[in-house]
Amino acid sequence: MGVGIFFELQNINTLSGEGELMLTILSAFAQAESEGASENTKLTNRRKFEQGIPAVKVGKCYGFSEDAGGEIILDAEQAFVVRKMYQLAADGVWVCRIRAYLNKRGYRKPGGQEWDDSGVTRILQSEIYKGGVMMQRTYLDADRVRHKNKGQRDRWYIADHHPAVVSEELWDKAQAALAERSAEFQKKKPERERNGDSHNTYPLSGKLFCPECGALLHHKFANKGRQEYWVCSTRLKRPEEGCPGIWVPAEATEGWQIEGKAVVMENEDEFGVKSYSFMEKAAYERRKGCPYRQNILKGEK
Repeated sequence: MGVGIFFELQNINTLSGEGELMLTILSAFAQAESEGASENTKLTNRRKFEQGIPAVKVGKCYGFSEDAGGEIILDAEQAFVVRKMYQLAADGVWVCRIRAYLNKRGYRKPGGQEWDDSGVTRILQSEIYKGGVMMQRTYLDADRVRHKNKGQRDRWYIADHHPAVVSEELWDKAQAALAERSAEFQKKKPERERNGDSHNTYPLSGKLFCPECGALLHHKFANKGRQEYWVCSTRLKRPEEGCPGIWVPAEATEGWQIEGKAVVMENEDEFGVKSYSFMEKAAYERRKGCPYRQNILKGEK
């Protein structure tokens, strides 16, 4: 824009050729000095790692504290929460459901904030909780962007460095469950070109019914055919009637052998995991808890 910058200390004016040259030279020196300092810091850290000196202060991590002598000890209350996280993860409970479970029961971070998914994940993936320390878990690239170290740099591991919160067996089991869940999440089903044949072609067509209104469940695809459901026909075709309906993943009905008509029931445990079962339609409608039983007694369809 034709506006010059004058550096008083170095007596450089960017509008002059000499000033532009000096600015380039001094910038190069400054960059080299910065890179040299960075390399010295990295070298110092590597030497510490080789000597078994961890960079992380374990006593400041969630689940731990330090006694008067500076020794690392377990924080009983926080360690209980950590063990609960690992047990749930090992049992196959999703991270988002673990987070919801903790927040619902009033467990909080040290600062009083609610748990989030990233906080739960960091604890579940840290070797600190099985008594070890993994050094150089992350690294900075040439653009100073931090990445997870997956073998691009050397790593050092110190076993039995401090008291463990969970056993190594439980830790390994939780990692296997998390890896399986991650692989399942990243695996995308192929898109369907069209929604397929008529619903009459499916083995369970005409056999499944809604537990709220008694209407037939229709077969439906969603997300460009990647997901397959059985859905309440009232919810689909007459939403103004207010039936909350039911969406049953088709995979949940695999192996069901139904001869006549059955009502599908949905159950949700304390972690938000849903499961599905079925009951003979006539038997379901005789129950006092049947939502549409009064309509049946009145002779209404």
